[in-house]
Amino acid sequence: MTAYTGTVLIGAANGGLGEEHTVLGSYTFGAEVENTDTITWTGILGSNEKRIVGFRVFGTELDTNATPTATFIVGTEDDDNGLLTTKGGAVGLQNSLAGQLSYFGDGALIGTITNDGNIVLTVTAATATGASSGTIYVEATLKGV
Repeated sequence: MTAYTGTVLIGAANGGLGEEHTVLGSYTFGAEVENTDTITWTGILGSNEKRIVGFRVFGTELDTNATPTATFIVGTEDDDNGLLTTKGGAVGLQNSLAGQLSYFGDGALIGTITNDGNIVLTVTAATATGASSGTIYVEATLKGV
């Protein structure tokens, strides 16, 4: 297992009640990801309580094989799949964008209040043919409570 650290491009603003904002993080990989690897965007969600009203992950597919085997989840330090439940690492053909993946959040944390600060992507099954380079992005929409 390798623990990677993502880059926070737009971090959480500690806004007031009802204020909505979007956070964005990226990770550019130069080697194939493997089963149990993690990418953590430290502090991207901030420290105040907020409601997570939306989430998506997008970018370069993780598994470029014609029959991909990689899967991943996305969550926080307290709920490892709370933002995105198990998804495949290559969905380019489903999105009409070969070589790209795009998923919207479907985890139990969507619509709930949290004070977790990190977003963590975990690879949960080995790649058949891992992408050797590319960038993956995480984006969350937060609302102050």
